[in-house]
Amino acid sequence: LPDGLMLGMGRGPQMAAWGNDLVIAAVDRKGNLYSWRRKENGNGWQGPFRINDVDGVAQEGFVALVAGREGRFYAFWN
Repeated sequence: LPDGLMLGMGRGPQMAAWGNDLVIAAVDRKGNLYSWRRKENGNGWQGPFRINDVDGVAQEGFVALVAGREGRFYAFWN
């Protein structure tokens, strides 16, 4: 896991599900956003995958995660 994930005051990890797939997204203290995915077959977790492409863009730590059509997941942050 990335060192120093944000917790508390609305900054904790977010989860979303589509069928039996589960995704978790979390921000670290440097303002980078990561995700982990557990697929339907249950063969463990994949990730972490860094979501943002510019360092430190999610420093506030406020993230929303939603599941869309066909098992696509979307993360939004400010």
